[in-house]
Amino acid sequence: ETSFTTDMALLDVNTGENGSFFFTVDSAEGPVYTKNGNFTLDGAGYLTTASGMYVLDANNQRIQLSSDQFTVDSTGFIVGAQGEAYQLGIAYAPNTNDLVKRGDNLFALEEGQLDGNVEGMSFVIQQGFLEGSNVDMEGQMTELLTAYRAFEANQKVLQAYDRSMDKAANEIG
Repeated sequence: ETSFTTDMALLDVNTGENGSFFFTVDSAEGPVYTKNGNFTLDGAGYLTTASGMYVLDANNQRIQLSSDQFTVDSTGFIVGAQGEAYQLGIAYAPNTNDLVKRGDNLFALEEGQLDGNVEGMSFVIQQGFLEGSNVDMEGQMTELLTAYRAFEANQKVLQAYDRSMDKAANEIG
């Protein structure tokens, strides 16, 4: 949770599928797609990504708001402080393996665009949240160090056993 009105998490509700939903943003090559909902408003009131690319609505038009006081419902419908209304451009990739990374958390298809008709598909947008990694770095690092210490202890036991066998073979024998 960030509690910034411009931050949006796009959550897939589809289960058991390889597909995924993406925000549509404008680039020089045409629409590209991102999961990163860390948006901001530029000086003219356009909703943009952190790198300045314009977020697009369902009609591939730029979203312009009068202020950062707007609401987004779970279906991606935006209502601005002065009554501006937009439907966020959400695209669906049935197979994420078909996407090509374009850098800066952006994806595209080799040729063409993703399916922008997401009617009847299950996704949820949460305003004031960002989608994050599902990996707990601190926990994973702790587990790694614990495993490393156990490996070192076992290695020392084997070295002691090796020395005792060497002594038994060379001095006693």
